[in-house]
Amino acid sequence: RQQSVLNALLALDDEANADDWVLVHDAVRPCVEVSDIEKLIIALRTHNVGGLLGYTLDNTLKQVTGEQEVQTTIDRNNYWNALTPQMFRYGLLKEAMERVEAQGLTITDEAAAMEFMGYRPRMVEGSKLNIKITHESDLVLAGMILNLKS
Repeated sequence: RQQSVLNALLALDDEANADDWVLVHDAVRPCVEVSDIEKLIIALRTHNVGGLLGYTLDNTLKQVTGEQEVQTTIDRNNYWNALTPQMFRYGLLKEAMERVEAQGLTITDEAAAMEFMGYRPRMVEGSKLNIKITHESDLVLAGMILNLKS
């Protein structure tokens, strides 16, 4: 994903201005709500960096050892699940992704690249139905969500 996003940003080089907004979305999140995309755009319209959709953790969060033994319970109050799309200023995101690449770092989302550069992306609450298809069982759930929407 990291390389694909950087390639897409480089392809926009002749088209995009540094202050233009770009939205990056995972193809493995087919259940994103149009209203969430609109909410993200409205919430970040005047932000200088950008941000991402997410939602707060509901379940108790446990840190475990390599042997899957509970080490501690973590206070979930300041933790969010990160979603896509993520929306950032083109120039800042391109610079961040290039810097991450040059450093040989592996990131799991664009917000991490922005954080690496010292920026503080804004979280915008999104729907919990915006699931990521990672496991086979996620396909069943996504099918149910999409059927409910149609």
